[in-house]
Amino acid sequence: MNVNSKLVNYTTKFRTGKFQNCRFQNDVRQSATEVRIWGFGFFFIIFACLEKTRLITGIYYRFMGLTDDNIFTQDIKDLETGVDSASAPADAQGSAGTYTEEAIVTLKWNEHIRRRPGMYIGKLGDGSYSDDGIYILLKEVVDNSIDEFNMGVGKRIEIDITETGTVRVRDYGRGIPLGKVKEVASDVNTGGKFDSKNFQKSVGLNGVGLKAVNALSTHCTVQSVRDGKMVTVKFEKGDLTEQTPPEDTREPNGTIVTFTPDPLLFENYRFRPETV
Repeated sequence: MNVNSKLVNYTTKFRTGKFQNCRFQNDVRQSATEVRIWGFGFFFIIFACLEKTRLITGIYYRFMGLTDDNIFTQDIKDLETGVDSASAPADAQGSAGTYTEEAIVTLKWNEHIRRRPGMYIGKLGDGSYSDDGIYILLKEVVDNSIDEFNMGVGKRIEIDITETGTVRVRDYGRGIPLGKVKEVASDVNTGGKFDSKNFQKSVGLNGVGLKAVNALSTHCTVQSVRDGKMVTVKFEKGDLTEQTPPEDTREPNGTIVTFTPDPLLFENYRFRPETV
């Protein structure tokens, strides 16, 4: 029997409903079975990959002392008091029926950064990885110096890191305008880079970087030198502790930022020279 005869035979049996025992039916059943097997196999592989990713992520969270809920949102108040509010008893957290106007809280700029550092610098870390927070803090300060360099007004950038983890970045650019040093260091969304009038080329544009450095450091000092005058402002965890009027100096123009990352947030941190 040739191929055409087989097709006619299959077609006849299909139209008459008499194809139950024909080879065509067996082929269809075998194909359907193979499709089911491949389908189940595909979904099993996807499921296994997801579970493996979840397992690896869980191990990493546990190793870093984090959980799914607080990887980027661990409350600084929990760290300061040693109490995990997420696991506190229900009576300590208040009942659901007390959600009133008094429950709405407005945080200070530095409190918000310290409570939610992940929004500003990603993860915290101790410096073991290149994307740990201490390197982001350093980058935010250096970016401002690079902007001056790119504008052709700063030919050198100095970076010093002490053994105790204090960082000093000095550039020789134009310096922050002396009447706005405090605002540039502590008022969120304040800066001179929101347009192209003063910085045609800029790395940092959001007006947050130096403020995050300030809030996440135990001590942060910003000094600006312009035309023989220097202004110094000092902060502790973002709170202003000292501000000087313009004073005479022989220092060349530029900006000096000195900060110490808060060890309460960056536990046991250390700057790795190969990463810096």
